[in-house]
Amino acid sequence: MTKPSFKEQMKGFPIWQIFVLGVVRFAEPITFTSMFPYVFFMVRDFHIAPDEAHISKYCGYLSASFAFFQFLCSIHLGRLADVIGRKKVLMIGILGTTFSILVFGFSTSFWMALFARSFMGAVNGNVAVIRTVLGEVATNPYHAPLAFSTLPLLWQLGCVIGPMSGHLVKISAEEYTRSTYSYRLVSLVVQKSFLDSLVKKYPYCLPNLVVSVFLLFSLVFGALFLEETHHTLKDQRDYLLDIGDSIRNFLGFDVPQRPWRMPFKRGGSLMAVPSEADPLLGSTSNEEEIEGYHVSEDDLDDDDDDLDDETTTVGKLYRTTSANIMRTFSNHSVDVSAEMRRNHESGYPWHVLLEGKTFNAITQNFILCFTAVVFDEFLPVFLAYDVARDEDGNLASKFPFLIAGGMGLNTPEIGTLLSTTGVAGVLVVVFIYPWVDITFNRIKALQCCLILTAVSYFAVPYLVFTIPPNLPQAISTTLLYSTNILKTLASSLAFPQVILLIHRASPREHSAFVNGTTLSLTALARALGPFIWGYVVSISVNHEIVWLSWVLLAAVAFVGFYLSHSLKGLQ
Repeated sequence: MTKPSFKEQMKGFPIWQIFVLGVVRFAEPITFTSMFPYVFFMVRDFHIAPDEAHISKYCGYLSASFAFFQFLCSIHLGRLADVIGRKKVLMIGILGTTFSILVFGFSTSFWMALFARSFMGAVNGNVAVIRTVLGEVATNPYHAPLAFSTLPLLWQLGCVIGPMSGHLVKISAEEYTRSTYSYRLVSLVVQKSFLDSLVKKYPYCLPNLVVSVFLLFSLVFGALFLEETHHTLKDQRDYLLDIGDSIRNFLGFDVPQRPWRMPFKRGGSLMAVPSEADPLLGSTSNEEEIEGYHVSEDDLDDDDDDLDDETTTVGKLYRTTSANIMRTFSNHSVDVSAEMRRNHESGYPWHVLLEGKTFNAITQNFILCFTAVVFDEFLPVFLAYDVARDEDGNLASKFPFLIAGGMGLNTPEIGTLLSTTGVAGVLVVVFIYPWVDITFNRIKALQCCLILTAVSYFAVPYLVFTIPPNLPQAISTTLLYSTNILKTLASSLAFPQVILLIHRASPREHSAFVNGTTLSLTALARALGPFIWGYVVSISVNHEIVWLSWVLLAAVAFVGFYLSHSLKGLQ
């Protein structure tokens, strides 16, 4: 079987629903990455760490708390999505995240910030549900790779916008100035005197206020335009979706016919779906014709989903046929209730997770997320540590095993680095991933990406030796950006491959449960990674062996490469 061209992949692609999902998804990576540029300085200002060497440990606590509570709750949110529907769970997650991000921004102590991050993790199971919705929207096998690649694409876009919030942070009275572009931008909508007093009291509130605006927009947009995709709940009436359809109609867009207002054609006019009270079920001949209708008996064997088509056959309808249609519509709500009851009473299908192909795919995702989150969390910390120099002003680090301090960057510099590499990630997903998916074996491509991530992890601590006077500043900066872009390239290509493998390994009736469990274990990886590496980094800094934490991280990535050979059955 030949690989489809990009034009073939796009034929019939559900662009609108993917776009709506993108808006809902986009807010989450902004929320997660917005704290990266300033978390080191935020923890420092809480005065909870005894010295700067221990700041990384408390940064790890903040990140781990989010991931740990996400681990505890995601599997239940995934299960809840199988019972009450995907859309409701997504809206609950966005609303809870908005509340928690505001609490985090106005935190006056480490414990208040820790509570905010923990609550944010508890209500944020949206990634798993969105993966499920993507699988239910992009049912065409040609559409699936492109649809699932939107998740890492949106993550990379979030990695562009989120770190830019570092420019909104007041690090200290000396560094803060009204002449900054970010300050002038915010002051356009907020009175300057109020803004001055607000930033002075809560120096980390502005980025979180901006993020909360993104979240509220995605909440409203998703509530109005996102369709329910649960196979037994998608035909139930959605009043907010009706409002969204009215808005789209007003703007001149074509809107699909909803099942709850499905019309039938009769003599060129529209007629509502008949009810059981209609005389259509009267005692007349079974072969009596109703003028103007015709539905073939074969049509009755089709799935209920076929009723979503706008062009219902017009012609003659026999009494027996109409009776069957009536039974379909009158029993539909009963079928939905029965299906929901069975889902609720059947319990958690844990056996599905132990099946070989599902277990292997989830394990690979766990390792990939573990290494990625450690890199994302602790690269900014490494960059923020001061450059270690001796009394003569030379670098205190000695190649290859004595490595002390960091790169000495400030928050705007870190934010610019992360945003720039985020742009690189966007370009990778948009232009390189479709070509890689069509050209290369999926498992081989994943394995190459895993090797590249390990190489980039190993290279990070040795960037210290590129700092002036060893090398010119331009070369040092170029190598720093190149290392981060290499990791971004590899992870941006690896994640959609793993997501698609998990989707293929998931039984349809338990897809949300599998994705919920995957997100829960992903959250566990994101909890264990910062928690463990916070101690490892602190020990490495104290003993001037900064290379240790990064070499260990590269070793974990190589373990993932070794285990990837067990995924060949999903190719």
